[in-house]
Amino acid sequence: MAKRERSSLSTQERALLEEILTLTWRSGAAVDGTNFRITHQSDRKALQDLEFRSLLVRERQADAYRVALLGLDALRTDVSRRILTFGDKLAAALQQRFSDESLRHEKFFVVQIAECLGISVDECKLVLLHLREAVESWWGGASSDWLSKDAWILPGERVFEWPTTGDFISQLKDWRSPERRAAKDALRATLLGHAPQPAETALREAPAWHQDLRPRPLRALFAEIHRARQVSCPALVVLGLRAAIDTMCNEMWGDLGTFQAKLQKLNDEGFIGRRQRDQISAAIEIGNATTHRGHIPTRRDADTVHDIVEALLKQHYSLSARASSAAKRVPARVRPRKG
Repeated sequence: MAKRERSSLSTQERALLEEILTLTWRSGAAVDGTNFRITHQSDRKALQDLEFRSLLVRERQADAYRVALLGLDALRTDVSRRILTFGDKLAAALQQRFSDESLRHEKFFVVQIAECLGISVDECKLVLLHLREAVESWWGGASSDWLSKDAWILPGERVFEWPTTGDFISQLKDWRSPERRAAKDALRATLLGHAPQPAETALREAPAWHQDLRPRPLRALFAEIHRARQVSCPALVVLGLRAAIDTMCNEMWGDLGTFQAKLQKLNDEGFIGRRQRDQISAAIEIGNATTHRGHIPTRRDADTVHDIVEALLKQHYSLSARASSAAKRVPARVRPRKG
């Protein structure tokens, strides 16, 4: 028998998703997982299957259920369509704000988002809750508790990659496709040492400038990144590069919190310009997708992120030091004596 499409729903699954969606909107919060399972003992297997297929999200820390973006797409009820429509409006607003240089780095508060969507703040928070996967990919930064009434987000350039909820849902389906799952399994096999490594990788040495990296943990990290790149593990490359930026900023200023705060500090201190900031922000977003949503970037995308981050680190740790040393070797200018 052919496998059921990932987005298709049985009668039981549809009923569960509709009930969870209704309860969420009635209570104004995600559904208590423990109580729901107690009252749905016979549905435990179906709930697990919905989670596995990314149609239902179980927030582990709070043990609470919410219908995922793919679940909304599969349901196609009036409520789910309404949420997705609001998602399109939010994406358009974020694109407009990012295109306006005066608004690009201005906080977009939930109160403003609600006004933009033409709904109440409480309803807006619920919309954002259900659009979470998309919003986290569209934004360029956010407050720590971005679902509170005082929360805010910043527009991110990647909203142009998926300008509608439909575009992002198509991307999600690709990320969770059987082919992507096979790629993740292959990556896991490589990490566990079960997959052979290409013979030619042993011939490639790390660039000499890596020795200029400090502190030592950063140099060791870049050695791991180099090896991951050689054995074609793009997810590990991106994760390592994300950590490298974090390590560099922590060495200079301590923990500043969000990556956006660190990018702002790099910009303020003159380490990067506006264009570099946007490039590094895009690189971090790819790392975020890999960390939080299981996204495996293409090798080309990983190479792009590598080039962006490498340029920053090389400029700060290697070229600056070498330029300073070269300047010291320049003989002083001899001024002619006055006759």
